[in-house]
Amino acid sequence: MKGFEIIKNNEEPIYAGVEYGSVSVSVDMTLNSNKAYLLVRGNDAESVTKWIAQDMKKGDRIKVRFTDIEAVSQIISKELKNREELEGRYLELKRELEEKGII
Repeated sequence: MKGFEIIKNNEEPIYAGVEYGSVSVSVDMTLNSNKAYLLVRGNDAESVTKWIAQDMKKGDRIKVRFTDIEAVSQIISKELKNREELEGRYLELKRELEEKGII
């Protein structure tokens, strides 16, 4: 499968990927702050999976490579999606948009 190899500060690589869905690698930083946060997560029809969720320090280095991977690394968390909840929220938002005449 296709996925990402993420290496932080020459540590062991983390491999992240999903068969059918998306994987995001993001570094978030608050303006005027020396703090940053690294997040690597996957999203498919049934769950949201996290491989990395950690603070970064000034000087940290990250290498991200898109590549073929045989298996993903150990995950730190996995949340199953509740389809009934998602459908209910979708219908609620759809009704609101229809009432406003947007759709």
